[in-house]
Amino acid sequence: MDTDTLRDPITDSIHLLTGAHVVDALDDRLRRSFEAHLRACPTCEGEVADFRETVALLAGSGSVTPPAGVRSRVLRTVPLRGPGWRGRLRGLRGP
Repeated sequence: MDTDTLRDPITDSIHLLTGAHVVDALDDRLRRSFEAHLRACPTCEGEVADFRETVALLAGSGSVTPPAGVRSRVLRTVPLRGPGWRGRLRGLRGP
């Protein structure tokens, strides 16, 4: 392995970089390392294709205005601290 290949203490495996690569979130060194790896890894190639499709779908989805009252219901159910938050979340399903 030469010094240009992936050696980043935060990254355990180059295979974890597929999503970051798709959204152009890698620095130049990591991008070069990942692209070299990508040419020889059909698994990562498939994941990159899947992520690109997902990013395209999300980019075209636009925003949605939630129904009236959602914000207040959410804020009523979120605990400020302590146990029991799961039970409070059940109230989000509405009446």
